[in-house]
Amino acid sequence: MTKPRLMFCTSLLASLFAAAPLALAQEPVVPVDPTSPTPAEQLAMGGPELTPLVLAPGKLEIRVPLAIGLSKGAGGKPLSLPVDVYYGVNEQLTLGVTHSYGVVQAVLPYRPGLGICLSSELYCAKVYDNIGFDAIFQFMPGVIQLAGHGGLDVLSFDPMMLSLRLGVLFQAPLATNIAIMADPRIWIGLTERDFNKEALWLPLAVQFWANEMIRISARTNLGGPLEDFGDFYFGSLGAFAGFALTDMIEAFVSFDFTNLYGKNSSADFRAMVVGANFSL
Repeated sequence: MTKPRLMFCTSLLASLFAAAPLALAQEPVVPVDPTSPTPAEQLAMGGPELTPLVLAPGKLEIRVPLAIGLSKGAGGKPLSLPVDVYYGVNEQLTLGVTHSYGVVQAVLPYRPGLGICLSSELYCAKVYDNIGFDAIFQFMPGVIQLAGHGGLDVLSFDPMMLSLRLGVLFQAPLATNIAIMADPRIWIGLTERDFNKEALWLPLAVQFWANEMIRISARTNLGGPLEDFGDFYFGSLGAFAGFALTDMIEAFVSFDFTNLYGKNSSADFRAMVVGANFSL
């Protein structure tokens, strides 16, 4: 290599090394926001399969189902409106006035005959004969959600049948847009103990979001009185679908075999529900 060429190469290398720190210094530096969620937190907050178990603070939700008995020979009876109203007290607590025994729609079916009964006395003893007070307290938010779920149910006004309901509400994702949910509960009779004794329900569901507007669940519930459970237990099986019409209104429909695999089970025991949820 000639001397002039060697000097040129040496000068070029020196220039490159001198410019490198300047180029690195000019690279934009993205500051880290300490308040930004981590990837795990983003997963916990996002995805419709992780529907919050409690309402947002200050949010009011009115759930208006029309429950229709479709058992063989019933002819669409009983027909009733077990309306529920819920309010988000804070980020952890939701309180409600319920006529459905605290139904979480994707998990448990409504029971025809509860709330305001629109059928004759042959199917409902009274037009209005039950009410309850429900509470959901979420103590484990995140990817796996867990909440206490209980309340006080007036099963009948005359005679006054009070029952304390204790349970938990659970939800966890199985895959993208799919979650498993459970809402086991036990009732403890407080009055009229001859007829109002302890009962256990073990509802389980898998909820799938087809998109941000449509959710579908398959669900089952095994339950019955603790005393002589084997003689009186029931096993329901059904499906639920919700369709968001606007940001404030969701229409829903469900169909359940109310005792498909319990004692004296039959596909003749059926119920259907149509209704809407209103968020304010």
